[in-house]
Amino acid sequence: MVCRRPSNAALSRLGKLRTRKGRERLGRFLVEGRKVVAEAFQAGLRPHTILIDEKVLAGQDPKTSLGMPEGCESLMRVLSDKEFGALATTTHSQGILAEFEKPSLPGPRFLEVPSGPIVVLHEVRDPGNVGTVIRSAAALGAAGVITTRGCAEIWNPKTVRATSGALFRIPILESFLPEEVRRVLLEKCYRVWVADPRGDSLGEIIEIPGRLALVFGNESRGAGEIWSGSNSIRKVGIPPARGVESLNVAMAATAMLAVLNPKFGQSRPTSTLSG
Repeated sequence: MVCRRPSNAALSRLGKLRTRKGRERLGRFLVEGRKVVAEAFQAGLRPHTILIDEKVLAGQDPKTSLGMPEGCESLMRVLSDKEFGALATTTHSQGILAEFEKPSLPGPRFLEVPSGPIVVLHEVRDPGNVGTVIRSAAALGAAGVITTRGCAEIWNPKTVRATSGALFRIPILESFLPEEVRRVLLEKCYRVWVADPRGDSLGEIIEIPGRLALVFGNESRGAGEIWSGSNSIRKVGIPPARGVESLNVAMAATAMLAVLNPKFGQSRPTSTLSG
């Protein structure tokens, strides 16, 4: 397979996608790794550019391994190992990067007839944690994810990679004011459970509301006072073993969703992002 090299202008553009400012200005983002790129293809996203490390190109046919859509061969560009390393965000890269237009995020339709709990991330700043929560939410029956302003960007390469493709399989509303999220949830008659290891034990709660939002707060400060002051809001958690202070936010979300999943007894969401 013969692939052209990208132009200097293309390399400059791709380099800008390593920053949030560049992604917002260009309306594009980078996906790194064979599995996540393949997941983006399966979700119906079409690439603008596909970048291959020359070392990878020498050993396999990326079109076959990625499940690449027809007509995308002309979008492939080969980079030297050094050039690829300058764009990659991992230490030991798989040698595959793809540039996509940001897909349109769905509206709040999943709030109307939820098939599972809604996950709210309140100012969770670590992109790995945000991505892992999205992955767990998609795997464990959540109806959708909402992030507040101050959360890590969902298009950050580290977030995208941590989702392991789940970013393309679950509805997400990004970067809303916490006050607005709280207002909408309460107006739509949601019960809001704020994750707190000192709250009511999740394992002892028998009745699970049909409209439930789980709020997971900032890694160091928690969810804050905004998530209080209503009879529809309570603190709920999984008490840790003696001597253990708390779980990391991604682990807490995964554990709580795993407990709730069979209690909802409904199918996982099938919505995807559309490009």
